[in-house]
Parts: sequence; C-alpha cells; structure tokens
Amino acid sequence: MRIELITTSLLLMISVTFAQSEVIVTYKYDRKKSTYTEVENSRPTSIGETNTLRIVDDQDGAKDMYKGDSRWVILSVTNLGNRLTARPTMRRQQEDKVTKNKFMAVYYHFENDSRNNIRAAPPRVIDLRSLPIQALSEYDLNYYVPEGWKLAGKDELSATLGEDYVAFYELRVENNILAIEIFPSVMSSYDISKENAKGKWVYVDKPDIRVDKTEINGKPKPGGPPQKNPVRFSTLPVIRIPKGKDSRDKQVTCSLQLRTDGKEPKAVKIRYFIIGSNKSRDYVVEQLESEGVVEAGGIKSFSESSEEISEFSTFYDNKSRLKGIALKGAIIQVWCDGNLTASYHYPVNPNWKSIEKGDVTKQMSVLARSPSYD
Repeated sequence: MRIELITTSLLLMISVTFAQSEVIVTYKYDRKKSTYTEVENSRPTSIGETNTLRIVDDQDGAKDMYKGDSRWVILSVTNLGNRLTARPTMRRQQEDKVTKNKFMAVYYHFENDSRNNIRAAPPRVIDLRSLPIQALSEYDLNYYVPEGWKLAGKDELSATLGEDYVAFYELRVENNILAIEIFPSVMSSYDISKENAKGKWVYVDKPDIRVDKTEINGKPKPGGPPQKNPVRFSTLPVIRIPKGKDSRDKQVTCSLQLRTDGKEPKAVKIRYFIIGSNKSRDYVVEQLESEGVVEAGGIKSFSESSEEISEFSTFYDNKSRLKGIALKGAIIQVWCDGNLTASYHYPVNPNWKSIEKGDVTKQMSVLARSPSYD
C-alpha cells in the first residue's frame, strides 16, 4: 500500500535531506597552534542539548573527510557545598573531603561516536570571569561518585556506547560557573591544560547556582545528582530517509535503544510522530507506535517504519504550480507506567522542545491522508 498525504489541494513533498537535533561541532588540527580548533563557530548551546563533535581530516589536494568523535549532553551542575560526602563501601569507610572553598559537580552523558575505544578527558568549567578551571584529579575520587554514575576520564568507552559521568571541581565560595567547556576525545588532559586550548562552551542557564536551603544540623544540605528516569535512551535515536532520484515510495524508519538501571523489568510504549511543514505551520504526517519490555539492567532495541509515502516536490492543479510540504524530522516519546519518561526530537523548529513533552496531536495539526490507487 502506498500513501499520499494531502492538505486540500496540496500534496506532501518529503525532503531527502535529514534534519538532526544535535548541534554539530567540527574540529580540525591547527598545525601552527599544535592543537585542535573549531572550524566554524557553531550556535551557543545550554544544559540538556546534544553536542555532536566530529573531526575533519585535512588532506592536501583531496576532499575533506569527516569522522565522528563523540556526543555530549550536560545534564546538570550542582553545588555540593564545602564537603564531598564519601559513598559507603564494604571494604572501608572513606572520610569526607572538606575544603574552605566549595565543590561543584558536573553530571553529563557521553557517547562514543567513533570506531575506536576512547577515553575522553573531563570537561573544564568556565567561571564568571571567563577563566577555565580543570576538574579535580585526586586518586580517591571514586569514593565520592554517586551510585549509577562513573568518574569522568577514568575508563575507556567502546565504540557506539554511552555512559553517564560526573566530574568534580573546586571553586572559591563567591565564584560560580558560566559554562562547561567540552573537547573532542582526540585531545588528552595534557592538551586541554594548554593555554591555547579552546573547546565548545555549553552555557549554564542560571549561573547563580546556590546550595539548597534545606537545613541539616544547622548546615545547608548540598544538592545531589539529577534523578534518573526508570527508562532512558541508551544511544541517540536515528531516523533514516531513503535517498535517490526516485521521488516515490519512500519509507521513514525510526530506530532507538532503551535501557533501565532499575531492578525490575519495565513495560514501555514508544510513540513516533513524523513531522512535515510548509512555511506557515507544522503537521503530523504519520504516527507510529511500538511496545515492549526492557529487562532489568538490560538494553532493548526498537524500530518502526512508516507506510510507503509518495513524494512530490511540486503539484499541478489546473495548470497552477503548488509547492509541497517538506519533512522536518520526528518527535519520539517513551512512555512507562503511564508517564512520559524520555523524549527526543529532530528539529528545525525550536518550539518542538516544548511540544515533545506533551500530547503532540493536540498541539500540532494532523495531516489528512488519502490512499493512492494504481
């Protein structure tokens, strides 16, 4: 069966170009400076946005070759006060680490987007004076890492895998963090410590981060790590749109992997909304659903494909030339126990960031469809 998507006398045109939600940050080795630098200034990003870092291989007399490096999502920045609380262990009871200044923690998700095992150095933080501050590197920091997280820069990560990390920093009490500075994995901790090293800044939405005012024994209670959802993305979702000269019979495929860190299996429902747009508004052009169970501590893959969709870049009605609706991407929602636990979008429209967390069909018009008969 083939589907043609129609709005009044307007047919859908699916663009073969694919819009990603990540901000692409391209680095190139600068021989004069002996370091990697960003080729073009990418748009500013903030906490919660995905930064996809890639490397361009500058070949003399040949076309530039791009290769994947890593993906970063800064999850939160937390003020821990003047004390790092040790996590209880069966072997020994580590003492809390205390300072006259204050400790800050940066929680982030890091994904290996290359073909090799990599170990990414912890990000730097940028204070309100735009000065860089390196992460703490004491040998015993593993004792202060919350359960379910890994210490930044400690272990290698295999290709295509992702993990949640935490890095610790020490700042003056009156100082605060303006941004988190991330670097491609090809730069070591030594490279990052150089004066001319410059990475991608991920801005903190509210630089004035204070300790939670809740009192414990007359002292402020430090903030903790961000709460994890019972089910989350193991890797970033992927949308595939076939390319080619044939403008008909295109199938959109959505693929993703989910994981749970809990002790019980979780039943999930995934909803996929394929979005098209003309100049004035966005439309839901196709809706897909899939269900399954993610085993405790496991990873499960899901994939759905749309019906075959006829594509037309233009449509003639009574000798009048009408433009079609271009595909803009998709919104993917993961539901567990009746709650929305994870969502993702491939946007051109920044408003999708708020739409993806609600009922998409109530906030966006659904495009009428009519069957095409051969």
